Amino acid sequence: MTDIFNVAIYGSVNGKQRRIQVYGTKDELKKILSNYSSNVVLGNWSKNTVQLDFDLTPLAEVKFWANFTCYVFKLKGYVILESSKKELVVKDKRSLKGKVIYRYVKRNYLVAFDRSVTWTKNVHIMNWVGLESGNENLKKWVTMQCIKETSTLRLGTKIDKSAPKIVFCYGSQNRMIKKLLETRAIILDSLKQLCQEACRAKNDDSAKELAVVSEVK
Repeated sequence: MTDIFNVAIYGSVNGKQRRIQVYGTKDELKKILSNYSSNVVLGNWSKNTVQLDFDLTPLAEVKFWANFTCYVFKLKGYVILESSKKELVVKDKRSLKGKVIYRYVKRNYLVAFDRSVTWTKNVHIMNWVGLESGNENLKKWVTMQCIKETSTLRLGTKIDKSAPKIVFCYGSQNRMIKKLLETRAIILDSLKQLCQEACRAKNDDSAKELAVVSEVK
């Protein structure tokens, strides 16, 4: 039986911004993604994978809620990915110009669990974690997933953000996590090809411009 993968797409195709969800085999998805520009944002969408998005949250706190959730709902295992980081500053309120006296970095993390669940159970678990943790950013993210009726995590690059990297794994990784990581591999491979094609096109354009200039000279 051929595996089917889900990819969420937000980007420009034929000059129009689109947000869509597609699914298919590896080859089918690569063919679909070849129609997009290299700055497209790609991710994994699922109704059956429990996924969480912790913005500006310490890794120790993310691990705590991942462990607790995994234990309470018997989700077998989980993977944590670092999606991005943000530099924050503390300014001197006594200074008229707001002089920066301290800089620090907070990181954003994504969590996916291994056991497959129904969408109803998925909504239950996401909201439970949001409410129990008191994490306002997570609550907003969960609300958006419920509105879309699917859970989505970014797995590709985004403007000045690199693709999320794996920082911690626990327990079983053989079911939904395996599928998520295979989807990640499809996405990264497709983005690499899109970037290569964009570079080739840019070099071709540069060569044409050089030829025109040479003719003028």
